[in-house]
Amino acid sequence: MNCRPTALRAARQRCSGSPSDEQIIAKLKDLEDFKDYHGAIQDFNKVIELNPNYALAYFYRGTAKSDLEDYHGAIKDYNKAIELYPKYAHTYVCG
Repeated sequence: MNCRPTALRAARQRCSGSPSDEQIIAKLKDLEDFKDYHGAIQDFNKVIELNPNYALAYFYRGTAKSDLEDYHGAIKDYNKAIELYPKYAHTYVCG
């Protein structure tokens, strides 16, 4: 039984009012630092489901996949992030 609150729910709870995508991503990135990469990927999936055009969600999900040595999945996410937001230079360095 997994009693861990999802990072998405925790992120929303930490943001007052109606959090923006940027606030949620910032909190998820903080939670990713706890090394729960599988949980982070699940939560980034939820963010992407809510906003499939949000490039940073793909970027950070790619980072979590890379940390799990899923390099093919990471590159796919980095490529999607570049497609959605080609001016985000950091993606080119990681991807």
